[in-house]
Amino acid sequence: MVLKRILFSAFSVFFLFSASNLNAEIPFKKDALKDGIIFTTGAAVFTAGMLMDEYVEFDYPDVLDKDDINPLDRWSVKGYSKPFGYAGNISYGAGVLLAPELLFSCSYLNDDISGQDLVTIGLMYVESFLYTKGTVNIIKNIVQRPRPYAYYGDVDFFDESVKDRYCSFPSGHTSDAFMSAAFTTYVFHECFPDSKWCVPVGIASYALAGSTAAFRMLSGNHFLTDVLGGAAIGTLYGIGIPYLHKLMYKKSLDSSSTLQITPVPAGLNFTVRF
Repeated sequence: MVLKRILFSAFSVFFLFSASNLNAEIPFKKDALKDGIIFTTGAAVFTAGMLMDEYVEFDYPDVLDKDDINPLDRWSVKGYSKPFGYAGNISYGAGVLLAPELLFSCSYLNDDISGQDLVTIGLMYVESFLYTKGTVNIIKNIVQRPRPYAYYGDVDFFDESVKDRYCSFPSGHTSDAFMSAAFTTYVFHECFPDSKWCVPVGIASYALAGSTAAFRMLSGNHFLTDVLGGAAIGTLYGIGIPYLHKLMYKKSLDSSSTLQITPVPAGLNFTVRF
């Protein structure tokens, strides 16, 4: 949890100070009213998840039986592994922080990307992060699924709250990693559609995300369905939030009236544009 907050704070600082004085436009647009709603709602979801982490009480079972695990996940029950745990944290940090930083660096060095465009990209990323993290934390507190290593019993050798042992579904690390991968790949392609780096950026971003998911399972922190659920949530917001801003951009290009009335032989033809 501390690592996640540090990464989020680091990116927020990077986002606030990354604007330049260039002048051009990207296929995404921010809108004060709409982004106010999107951001406020995302902050509310994020806050709800944090409050549930703090105040929701779990009903811990007396005995955990591996036979109660579904066949798809039963094979992944294993004790906690510190080396794989550290490896997962490293790939997580690289994916969540370095992938969007690469996107920002490429944008900053391109004379066709303005400072306001960088702010728009940063805002989209923060919004995606808020929704992803908030959604995951809310689901964790509702499902209360034991982690794979909890089935081994001896988990007192590392510093962790008992509650966190029952926050397996969905995987928070994986959701963040796939949000970042989906966001970076989609936004990079939209900003630089003719770039030869589109495929390498996508491969690198998803390689980091996939590594995070694999290490989270190998470390005994998550089942297969945990990381699949996390990947789905992260991808949804990583693409969904930028797509909403792309729709705002397309709408801003349409300067025609939202209602057109055209005379036709049979009367009047009404055309409504949304």
